[in-house]
Amino acid sequence: MEQYCGNCHKSLEEGDRYCRYCGTKRGEGAFLPVENDTYCVYAPPMTTRHICKSCGYTWTVQVLGMDRAMYCPMCRGKLESTVDRDWE
Repeated sequence: MEQYCGNCHKSLEEGDRYCRYCGTKRGEGAFLPVENDTYCVYAPPMTTRHICKSCGYTWTVQVLGMDRAMYCPMCRGKLESTVDRDWE
């Protein structure tokens, strides 16, 4: 379970200290059972660039739908995010 957040069950990348989506520290949380939902999205992947306002850590994500990261995985700081929507 080390590769998943113990609170929101989102996947954690190698080296992440905090969950990008809820801010929970890696290894903490209740790890309660979760219901898996499957969604079907018909669109090209969106590219989202995140920059931490506190430590400056930067990363880019390509996902179907929108990446809803809210916290820096290194310091738990707030993010500034931009989305590339050149397909519209």
